[in-house]
Amino acid sequence: MIESEEFLVKEAEPRNIAETWRRLLAYFVDQFIRALFFIPVFIQVSSAWFHDRSFQVSWFWLGVCALVDISYQVFFLKMLGATIGKMIFGLRVVNYRKTENLQWLQCFLRVLTDHFSIFFGQAFRILAFFRFDRRHVSDWVAETQVVQFKPRENLARPRVFMGTLLFLYFFISGFYSAYRLIQRSEWDQQTLTLHPVEELGDGPESGFD
Repeated sequence: MIESEEFLVKEAEPRNIAETWRRLLAYFVDQFIRALFFIPVFIQVSSAWFHDRSFQVSWFWLGVCALVDISYQVFFLKMLGATIGKMIFGLRVVNYRKTENLQWLQCFLRVLTDHFSIFFGQAFRILAFFRFDRRHVSDWVAETQVVQFKPRENLARPRVFMGTLLFLYFFISGFYSAYRLIQRSEWDQQTLTLHPVEELGDGPESGFD
């Protein structure tokens, strides 16, 4: 790692807790970078759509792209303490209340928890609004915290009302989207196929409809 243990301790101070706007911008940058890893998947999906109006991708390419994506995040967290988006906006992921550097297992658990939380949209990340330290589920599981190099002007404080509204919205919409995604999915040993919504019909099998 590139920083000393003394700096890690300093980063854990209240004024070094990452500001929300920095984390949001870093998130968007990282999402763009991660999307590049899935270009083979996008090409396959686009080809299938123009051919028979279905979204189809092979498990092989989906697995390879997901592996590259996870490896990128884990490697950057372990070696540099941040992904590219976080580095651009002066953020870093550190051990929570510890001075030692991040371990491989912590980096892997943080990334893996983020991937599983996709089934609930951004709801798990919104939980950070309820805390002074701005930690969410991935941080709890991996025992990490996101901090910034430049001390913030105002101390972080819980945003209970806004956090509650955002959590409910993202939890419900994320769960519903995951349900619809599973409902539209058809898979075999080689491919995953997502059928257009209009093919589902409006019968009892449509669940929430």
